[in-house]
Amino acid sequence: MGLLASACCTATAQQAYLNCSTRTGDVVRPQSAEETSRIRQAPHGATRKGRRELDVLWSAGTRKFTDKPPYDADLDGVWWAYCGYSLKLGLHLILEQNVDNFTGLLLDDKTGQLLPGGKRVLFSPGLKRYLAFEQPDGQDGETIKLCTREGIVLWKGQDRILAPDGVSINADLENVHWNEKSQVVAESHVSQGKKEIVRLIQTKPGKWQWSEESSQ
Repeated sequence: MGLLASACCTATAQQAYLNCSTRTGDVVRPQSAEETSRIRQAPHGATRKGRRELDVLWSAGTRKFTDKPPYDADLDGVWWAYCGYSLKLGLHLILEQNVDNFTGLLLDDKTGQLLPGGKRVLFSPGLKRYLAFEQPDGQDGETIKLCTREGIVLWKGQDRILAPDGVSINADLENVHWNEKSQVVAESHVSQGKKEIVRLIQTKPGKWQWSEESSQ
């Protein structure tokens, strides 16, 4: 499933997502032509004040996103970029490069509330939960957050299954997504090319793990 340059796309017939990826595979950059294009999607407008401040208007106010020094240094400081708006979700996605982590925030257009986000977010078919993907520099793979629509983080982990020691890798995960039952599923790649379908399940309050669903 490719990530298109448009801000909100349909992942399946029922799923929607917002993303900060461009057609070249890079992320939206501040003051770029891509950001300027996406700013036009903001229903109440969004502007830049100088180089270091992004102002995004929501239905009853303005949210200001201000860069932090050191400026103009790769993987240092903090900068923001506007990634788009989804009418279906009622949310804006703002990219945040925070030192060495590419992540983001969601801005609720109705309430002005800021919710945890990422480089991209993928909503469940019923829009009650979402997955947020972020990329720490130097990490092999992404970090994934499972959140409620209200922004409560239920689970956070990498796109891999770790051994009991918490360090060794048992399997890498690909194509993490929602199924038609609003469950989080993925392809688990283990040794010798074996592939399994796994599902993220809650084993007890606050505890989640990947469980094998079927084999291919």
